[in-house]
Amino acid sequence: MKVVHVTVSSALEWGGPPRTVRDLTSGLSRLGVDSVIVTLDQASTNSLAFATQIPVRRCSGVTIGKLGLPGDLDLAKALLDEIKTADVVHLHELWHVPQALGAVIARVCECPFVVTPHGELNEWALIQHRLLKRLGIRTYQRYVLKQASEIHALTESEAVSVRSIGLKPPVTIIPNGIDLNLVEEALTKVRSITEPFKNPPARYILYLARLARGKGLNVLLDAFAIVCHRRHDVSLVIAGPDSEDMLKATLEHVKRSGIEDRVVYLGVVEEPEKFRLIANADVYALPSISEGMSMSIVESLACGTPVVITPGCNLPEVHTARAGFVVQRTPVAIADAILRILDDPDLRASMARNARSLAVTRFSSESVAAEMQGLYRRIVHR
Repeated sequence: MKVVHVTVSSALEWGGPPRTVRDLTSGLSRLGVDSVIVTLDQASTNSLAFATQIPVRRCSGVTIGKLGLPGDLDLAKALLDEIKTADVVHLHELWHVPQALGAVIARVCECPFVVTPHGELNEWALIQHRLLKRLGIRTYQRYVLKQASEIHALTESEAVSVRSIGLKPPVTIIPNGIDLNLVEEALTKVRSITEPFKNPPARYILYLARLARGKGLNVLLDAFAIVCHRRHDVSLVIAGPDSEDMLKATLEHVKRSGIEDRVVYLGVVEEPEKFRLIANADVYALPSISEGMSMSIVESLACGTPVVITPGCNLPEVHTARAGFVVQRTPVAIADAILRILDDPDLRASMARNARSLAVTRFSSESVAAEMQGLYRRIVHR
């Protein structure tokens, strides 16, 4: 079976979807599924490294980044070349030209396709750039979704959002997966971490995500200020790209809160250092308003790090498995959850074991790839 994965970007700064595609295609490869990735080349940024056995066709650069509008016909040619010999096309994310063009070419080639919105149909996501998205959903985007053989939701919450739009294609829920081999390799080489720190803190809470609206970094800063009144031995480490020019406002917030000597910003931290950064954290915290399914949370679980997240992260499994806390998106609630973990070594150790177990049993790329392979087979047979 040949599957063509279409994604707008393979850039590290793009966030979770490129990593999702990387780990999914690795898992599919181990099951004997041939994958080809077609993406736009982001010349100004570092691109994610995919497994050597996965062909990646990086097409011409983007002229309008948010839309993924290519500068020439290179993308169309690559899509046509690959889709005409494919069994299934897998379109990742919404609103972008590569996804829409991939759907059109798949229809022309009579090749079935599946769409993964990656959280873009959740309520909060839809009100961002509301007018443009309303226009898109009434025109080309509704066509793409209606013509899909299946829509792939990452969580039950996302499935509800997709069904509420009134689309006809069936919806299948399969979570994001993580390649545990990459995590194991990173953590077995060197368990301690000194880079990229100049003076690594002994204990720290970690925020590893884009500096972007909706991620809740401002709420976390207020929560950390509360933590600082109780604990004098812990820092807050922030890592991730400043994708929405929020760093200046964030640093001003830190200064106003009087915690500048306890907060470290590292910028983008790449693998394998990223996994060591996560594994050595006492807590990973993400008070997001809305997530499709955060790869950083899944990575934290895989590294055996307890997490403190909010309902908008759409991972109730964290609570069920006792791998961390799912709390309301308020500074007091987040601070209380963090302090409970910091103050109780036995609780932290138990949550760390549960986090790792949850990643292995539910979010490994092998198990997710097996579910996805079953979805592809149903589509082909249908």
